[in-house]
Amino acid sequence: MKQSPYHDIDPQVLMAAAGDRATFLLLSQTFLEHAPQLAERLHDGLRRQDATAVASASHALKGMAMLIGATQLCAQLQHIENTARQHHALPLHQPSLHALFDRVLSEVRTSIDAPAA
Repeated sequence: MKQSPYHDIDPQVLMAAAGDRATFLLLSQTFLEHAPQLAERLHDGLRRQDATAVASASHALKGMAMLIGATQLCAQLQHIENTARQHHALPLHQPSLHALFDRVLSEVRTSIDAPAA
């Protein structure tokens, strides 16, 4: 039995929302194009300790992550969003978030290259 290459996303979540492989591919490409920009906005907001920017960017990125079934990433983004909305001190460095986001991007690329299920 072949082990799944996915640990941080669930491509079936996106496939269920997309309905067909062409839409799945389009939405995956959209994620790859826009999610890094949102992540950069989030990191910039954290560097500047701008709670409004952090809440906005984490909320938007969380929405995109939900679509691809990245539940662990969603949970971390929800925590950051809640912290920002409550105006608590924002953690400047998020090494686990950076690593998780990179793994999610990699798995999305893998799902694009995978044969249709």
